[in-house]
Amino acid sequence: MVSDAHYLLVVDDNKAICEILGDFFLDEGYAVKTAFSGDQAICAIRAQIPRAILIDYNMPGKNGLETLKEVQGLLSGVPVIMITANAGKDVFAEAKRKGLVGHFVSKPFNISSLVHLVTQSAPPLPYAQAI
Repeated sequence: MVSDAHYLLVVDDNKAICEILGDFFLDEGYAVKTAFSGDQAICAIRAQIPRAILIDYNMPGKNGLETLKEVQGLLSGVPVIMITANAGKDVFAEAKRKGLVGHFVSKPFNISSLVHLVTQSAPPLPYAQAI
């Protein structure tokens, strides 16, 4: 595992959302890596710990919480923002109580608010580039 990772991991089964978020965060100075499933996210996290994670709750296969639970021991101090269209408050309460998620954002989301939330949680580092 590489210990000096400084990238934002965007996880969503909707590739268009990953591309849009990736472009916005690149413009904000982040290195960005995308994953389109829980399994891809787990592989990315095990290969290199991200600076922060944006993860969708509803995905085929492993949902966002199942994904985070599988790599929980690797994510100490990594800000995690869960994005979802239809998970209830009980899902967020469980995730927060277990220390898996710091913030919960509903779809459709305001991109400016999301960028602000990420930059507050994990400011970009100089010279970021796409991974």
